[in-house]
Amino acid sequence: MNKLQRIYTQSWPDDCTRSGLVKRTRSELLYCRILDTIAQQSQCNRNDLSIVKSVNGKPYVMQNRGQTLVPMDNTFISISHSRYLSVWTCQSQPCAIDIEPVAHHRSFDRLLHRLLQRIDWSHWATHCQEPVDFEAAVKRLNDDDRAILFYRLWTFCESWCKWHGQTLWKTLHKRIPFPWPSITACLGKNVTSLGQSIQLSYDCQTVRGSVICLLFTR
Repeated sequence: MNKLQRIYTQSWPDDCTRSGLVKRTRSELLYCRILDTIAQQSQCNRNDLSIVKSVNGKPYVMQNRGQTLVPMDNTFISISHSRYLSVWTCQSQPCAIDIEPVAHHRSFDRLLHRLLQRIDWSHWATHCQEPVDFEAAVKRLNDDDRAILFYRLWTFCESWCKWHGQTLWKTLHKRIPFPWPSITACLGKNVTSLGQSIQLSYDCQTVRGSVICLLFTR
């Protein structure tokens, strides 16, 4: 594993199968490495640590204290998988991470339109007022910029979903903020703030061909 600032990455072999068994095996391997790292950094007994998931799939690090499993103090993790790569982060305050491989031949205009329709322009984390011609401005973007907008908005949506421990459907149903002051800022800024406590960071150079979105408490 490579530690890249706040992000750890784990590469996987180019398997031709994506069976449930392969996914479970990879998850178990990754969980072991996450817990090994946490135990080493916190200098606690590795055997006392485990990872459990909420009903919506949000992972929590648990610690055995006197035969009772309790959430580990000041330890928050988030995990995201793609076919060839998993990424994760562990921090002392709430966090969320998502990775999305860039598919150059993917048709995403319809999904981008749906995402734009789910923006809550009155949300406290939305940093700009809704332009009258917002979608028209998006349509005027060239193909590369429209792709950047889609991948940044999609990975933010997934991270926002994980931050709140909700399903993606519920997150979109409740609508999402647009945390950039403009489309131009969304395309060009790798770091932006959501209010006074949450920071949004993009790492597009970590792994060639993927976009990684990280939400963390600053």
